[in-house]
Amino acid sequence: MRTLKLTSSFLLIFVLLMPAESQIIRDFGIKAGVSISDIQVTYPGIIPVGYQTLSPEYQDNVANPSVSCFADVFTSDYFDAQVELSYMRKGATRTSTSVLTTPDDPAGFGQTVSITNEIGLHYLGLALIAQPSQPLGDARLYTIVGPTFSYLLSSSGFAELPGQLNNFEVGYTAGIGFDPSKMVKANVFIEIRYEGELREFYDSGAKFRNRSWLFCVGTMM
Repeated sequence: MRTLKLTSSFLLIFVLLMPAESQIIRDFGIKAGVSISDIQVTYPGIIPVGYQTLSPEYQDNVANPSVSCFADVFTSDYFDAQVELSYMRKGATRTSTSVLTTPDDPAGFGQTVSITNEIGLHYLGLALIAQPSQPLGDARLYTIVGPTFSYLLSSSGFAELPGQLNNFEVGYTAGIGFDPSKMVKANVFIEIRYEGELREFYDSGAKFRNRSWLFCVGTMM
């Protein structure tokens, strides 16, 4: 809750600093949607645990809400440039199955137990987005590409070791958007984006890197 309040304050300040009469900002608005994320883990081998082995994979997706404010700093018929400030919760889950063992039967006796662990990572992000576009009658189709800069506000379900967690991340976003505003007589658009990172957010031998798909609906203010 504290993280959400802090992020909401940042987003509110961002909106208040975007007056319509600004010489730089052409327009501004908000986006809201859902992110589908997982964590790519690369490791040079497997981890021995007693008579078993453990692979640190977090490949099960989690869905989380996402919200952002944006400002158009350049607009034309075929190209827009945009600055976006966002809150996004990333992460993934892993379900591991272990064989129950005893001192008398260290290899196990057939019974298993499943444990599910979820990592939650709360980020405040800044994106610099280029939007080449193509008119389609009364609608507009555009691509989305640009660098992203994210700061990790807090995490849950993740017992990291000191000095191995990277709070600041540099990545990229790429996707497509569709703006039917003139067609439907409503100021609305939709976007589908992939967001990746250029380096791992955690390195303990195993390297952890976020991957996310973002589906959102937006409107101009």
